[in-house]
Amino acid sequence: MFTLCMRWMLTLLCVSAACAQPGYYGAFAFKLFYNNELVNLSEQAWQVVTYKQSGTMPTHSYSFPDFYQISVDGGNGKAPFFVDIIHEKDSMRIYPPTIDFRTVTFDHIDFKKGVFNIPNHLYNLQDLLKKSPDYYEYSPNIKGNWDLFAAHKEVYKCYLEQVEALDFAGTPLLAADQGQAMNWKSTSFLYKKNYIIKHHDGYDKNNHWDNKHYIYEIKNVSTATFWGGQIGGYEILSLYAKGSTLYAIVKKSYPDLKGDTFGVYKLHFVDESPITGPLATLLKKQQTTEDYHGAMKLQGYGGALRQKIEAAYNQFDKKE
Repeated sequence: MFTLCMRWMLTLLCVSAACAQPGYYGAFAFKLFYNNELVNLSEQAWQVVTYKQSGTMPTHSYSFPDFYQISVDGGNGKAPFFVDIIHEKDSMRIYPPTIDFRTVTFDHIDFKKGVFNIPNHLYNLQDLLKKSPDYYEYSPNIKGNWDLFAAHKEVYKCYLEQVEALDFAGTPLLAADQGQAMNWKSTSFLYKKNYIIKHHDGYDKNNHWDNKHYIYEIKNVSTATFWGGQIGGYEILSLYAKGSTLYAIVKKSYPDLKGDTFGVYKLHFVDESPITGPLATLLKKQQTTEDYHGAMKLQGYGGALRQKIEAAYNQFDKKE
């Protein structure tokens, strides 16, 4: 009996010790360039600053010319995680892709004063881009022009306008790792999750061969719902064309409602039709109506959240 008790206590101690081990660290690693030269961030003229979250400070490790790495306890590098790179009186703030439990690595950041936001979908495309032919050019490209990532820039966005709500739409059972493809009007569309890559196969208006693949993030004009929740994400299930218009069937998620909605959407590519003035107003009004009907369907017939949503929508309806 004594031996059994000792073994049982030893097992408990081992389990406790294992549970007490530090969690996995997510990390943001990068190399910085200034005037086309690799920067030694140990020099006095440079400083790297991060934020505090939940009373903890991310840890920094660096040895020139290796990557500057910022590790976050438990992979807790979600928004609003950012890194400030300061050079004398200039500051560059970078909002990297969500770290979670991975290392986000940029092997080339060009120092530039301003605030820059790298969307998740662009970083997540890196494995796909590595398998592409060398003569393909992608835009935007996280190794390219950082001006494209300046805060509040509406470059390479694709906004949704719902034209029909669906009860359900099935997803391909054997979706290819490379995504799904559609060819239409001399243009190829590669789509996966929340992005579309558009490639015109031919000569541009200046009679130059166009090798660029333009990457678009699909989204609503607002990432928040009118009652204060957040849109959880989007997934393109299929594309189709009618007349001269491209449409998508999209699954849209609402974390606070714990459910998804499905619909047919008209696609508005920003570089083709800037989202300003009447179109922005139309899309905002349409999104509010869409979110309301989706919430009523997901929320059922009762509950405090339903009452909150109905009250907020009634206030919006009166303003209209």
